[in-house]
Amino acid sequence: MPVARLVALAALTSACVSNPTPCAAADVCADGLECLANRCVRAGGQPVPDNAQRQLLQLEQIGVWSNNHPSASLPPVVTLGDAIAENQLILRFAAPSTELHIQSAFLLLHPDLQAPPAGQPLQFTVRLLSAPWAGKGAPQHAGRIGAVGTAQPHAPFSLRIDVTEVARQMQRWPKRNYGVLITAEGNATPGASYQTGSMGGTPQFEVYALAAEATR
Repeated sequence: MPVARLVALAALTSACVSNPTPCAAADVCADGLECLANRCVRAGGQPVPDNAQRQLLQLEQIGVWSNNHPSASLPPVVTLGDAIAENQLILRFAAPSTELHIQSAFLLLHPDLQAPPAGQPLQFTVRLLSAPWAGKGAPQHAGRIGAVGTAQPHAPFSLRIDVTEVARQMQRWPKRNYGVLITAEGNATPGASYQTGSMGGTPQFEVYALAAEATR
């Protein structure tokens, strides 16, 4: 059985932010740019400042909404973008501290290497939930896409989505931090399979930030 080979490309979508071009190799980027952290950035530059500190936000809630029903228990693997299983992943992480000046943030989903590769490229969307999810009714969101990423059946890398703007909104309105909804646009057979953490491979939310005193 072929192992799942997924290389992640990610791009922040925001009406007021310039979108970096997603990449998996240097030949995707325009002249003067190179591929770093799955984004085309200025050649010789870095995806985050040298003095930025990496922090992992604590995962507080995880759930799977499958075919218009909640999963009875958390499965070890969730398949997204599948033509038959209409799965959605709900994640809620602790809000970043207001003392941090966020430079970049990434959501990481780790592939199930025992599953077959996705049948086609998939586009993933990350939306902020507009209400708490109690695990019964369908997760509610405002409709606005906070971030997008794409996965190709190519290499066994984690799906890495640039969620910088999502992290800043979580920080700005911590009382409205209800979580995020992750879906995959596509009609693949099979879809892309990721670990949920019940048996390893817990989803991660990385924040690269400067402490308040470092910006004074």
